[in-house]
Amino acid sequence: MRKSPLRSALGLALVLCLPLSVAQAASAEKVEELLEVMDVKANTAQMQAMMVGIFDESIRTQAQKRGLTAAQTERLSAANESLKRSFVDVFTWEKLGPRYSALYQEILTDAEVDGALAYYRSPEGASMRAKTPLLMERSMRMGQELMMESMPKLQADLEKSMAEAAADAKG
Repeated sequence: MRKSPLRSALGLALVLCLPLSVAQAASAEKVEELLEVMDVKANTAQMQAMMVGIFDESIRTQAQKRGLTAAQTERLSAANESLKRSFVDVFTWEKLGPRYSALYQEILTDAEVDGALAYYRSPEGASMRAKTPLLMERSMRMGQELMMESMPKLQADLEKSMAEAAADAKG
């Protein structure tokens, strides 16, 4: 029985493509090694602690800005405690770790992971790794400050839009 030239060509194309697609996927073992070398678990815990601190700082700032009474501030703080507990429960390494691993495996190739491992094991990579928590903290604070600065305009724009929508609904 003789194979058709089209079937042979398709079979050859499939065989040639298979090694390329297999070579592209980062292995779970290498990704786990990279996550460990990059201190992603420790950085995640530090980020979680920073976020909890930002929640507390935000409550204090808002209470002062709005001139809340002690009782109002206490109620706001109680709500904040509930929010912090929820945040801490959701953003655990047990939940994030497998997702990080899957994400890195999906996006990175073995060659890219090898390169990243070499970098993070170098003196420059070790320095970057050590400074990452500080970079994250300052970046988050910068973002929070920008949000706080833009909040009055955002609230005014929202109120204007709601008033216009209400006027349109009546008209």
